[in-house]
Amino acid sequence: MDTSSGSVEQSLAVPAWASAAGLSPDGRWLVLGPATGSHFEVRDSAFSQQPRQVTLPGSFSFDGISNDGNHLYLIEWLNGAQYQVRRYDMDAGRLYPIVIADKSELGVPMAGVRVTGLATPEGRWQLSLYTGAPKGAFIHALPLFDQPWAICIDLPGGTTAEAGWSIAMSPAGEAAYAANGQTGVVVSIPIGDSPTGRGAGAFQPGTWGTAPAASDVSRDSRTLFVAGRTGLVAIDTATLRQRGRALDGTSLRSVRVSGGWVYR
Repeated sequence: MDTSSGSVEQSLAVPAWASAAGLSPDGRWLVLGPATGSHFEVRDSAFSQQPRQVTLPGSFSFDGISNDGNHLYLIEWLNGAQYQVRRYDMDAGRLYPIVIADKSELGVPMAGVRVTGLATPEGRWQLSLYTGAPKGAFIHALPLFDQPWAICIDLPGGTTAEAGWSIAMSPAGEAAYAANGQTGVVVSIPIGDSPTGRGAGAFQPGTWGTAPAASDVSRDSRTLFVAGRTGLVAIDTATLRQRGRALDGTSLRSVRVSGGWVYR
């Protein structure tokens, strides 16, 4: 679709077995697949090439794909609660033999539910927010390049406040921020060569109600805007301290920053 006009530029009949879709960070590659299953279709998003089919034994769901279209990342489900991340080499037509796991917990299956995810602008890292794990919410940093390990960043608070977490990326991709609008906690995640949770700050989330999980970063990367329990909270990304508040008493469903404007 043309986002400036809303007009449909091209359309594609979706295979009957496909109920989920994903894109590479640069939008060049489109992956069609089931919510959970064994068959996937990889094609260029311009619909100019023949699609490539991937069929695997077992139960999988889409996780990510690299900008070059060669590395397809899948979640392999071991049972109803545990899973592991696998990399499929499109050129070789096979799964990479080594499971992609947190390098501090190699060989340990993961558990949890993926809530949302985003990638760094250059497409090297994909950061996904997970909840429902025994240890509580965490960020799964997946390298979308030739690297056999991932990084798991535990978020504070355990299992008691998982619903309030959101994740936002600075425009240049030098850092991401996980913020909890219910508890008033924000975590800075510098990206660099290996994303890490290096700092935590606090803000006043409000006094009543529950918060949606919503946040975004200003274009100059200096301010993180978070939907608090009521109202909008502005946080200084350098100090992780609250800079200001707006719309107190208003329940916000989303937060987006564009230019000098904040949209709700």
